[in-house]
Amino acid sequence: MKNNNKFDGNRKVPIFKEDLEFEKFHSQNLLQMDKDRLNFQKEYCVKISNLLFPFESGKRKSVIEQMISDNNMENFSLKGLNDLNRQEDIKLENEVLVFLMQNYKVIKFTEGSIKYQTQFFSYNNIYSDEMIGKLHFELNQKGYIDCTLTVFKSIFIKKNNHEKVNWLKTQHSFKYFIQNLILKNNVNCRNQWKVSSGCFLINGKEKTPIQLAKIGKTTHKIKQEVDNILKVFS
Repeated sequence: MKNNNKFDGNRKVPIFKEDLEFEKFHSQNLLQMDKDRLNFQKEYCVKISNLLFPFESGKRKSVIEQMISDNNMENFSLKGLNDLNRQEDIKLENEVLVFLMQNYKVIKFTEGSIKYQTQFFSYNNIYSDEMIGKLHFELNQKGYIDCTLTVFKSIFIKKNNHEKVNWLKTQHSFKYFIQNLILKNNVNCRNQWKVSSGCFLINGKEKTPIQLAKIGKTTHKIKQEVDNILKVFS
């Protein structure tokens, strides 16, 4: 009689292929849920930072009300899906939003706490989202910047109120990056150092256009690394 037991002849532990496949599928789902939750949290932090940007109080209140409404709609759509982590996040987000709405008149919004973008690089490409996403990924991975994609993308948008992108490496590498970024056919910039000053910080500090223009050359190694990063961007 044929043996139907699912045993490996060299092992004493039964192998259940279906169970292993389920565990793999379950683990992948949990990993994706963690990634999605992290993305939600990053986007939420960007939204809150935008609310702290000084603008007319009545408008801020209407924006907050809309965010709460959007959260409530999302929460309603999650019913029955057992996404308890996201539902808990939404609850906490709304609590913060309600606090801001109730207290925005007494909150002191200081211009000096966050440095906001005042310029932008004109960029024309039908695949702009994909190209900017690739460039953001490479710069993040190599430790040149540390910001969300939304913030980085805003340096290519005329109307923005996001914080400046913080360049984490040397000012020499930054200058080389900008000089070669504007050489791209789809990037237009009349005054590269004025725009760069309005979009970036270098190690948390603002630089004037004159200061940026006076920065010297970088090393051959850094040039090669920046060149390789910019290869993904066109």
